[in-house]
Amino acid sequence: MTGVDRTAAYLQKARDAAGVEGLAVEWIEADAREFLRPAAFDLAINMYTSFGYFEDPAEDRRVAENLCTSLSPGGNLVMDLMGKERLARIFSPRSWDELPDGSLFLQERE
Repeated sequence: MTGVDRTAAYLQKARDAAGVEGLAVEWIEADAREFLRPAAFDLAINMYTSFGYFEDPAEDRRVAENLCTSLSPGGNLVMDLMGKERLARIFSPRSWDELPDGSLFLQERE
């Protein structure tokens, strides 16, 4: 199992959760626009509405291409998507998260 995210704090949360469950996971800090392992995975899961994240549609396309190229022949891609109407209802322009070291992380969105 391999987990990829560009945010070190999110990877640490995932490491901690996997450790509690005794899961062996390879964690990689990388941008989905750059991460590519041709034909390496039988299954890829894109979670938490992280597809469609970029302002430039070409960058989203690059992510999709990287995901598909990283699948072995006959592999499957599962994407967690949310409709724009639901996203608009739950949108928050600002959120705070506590990082593993106890510091706070502010995310601001437009």
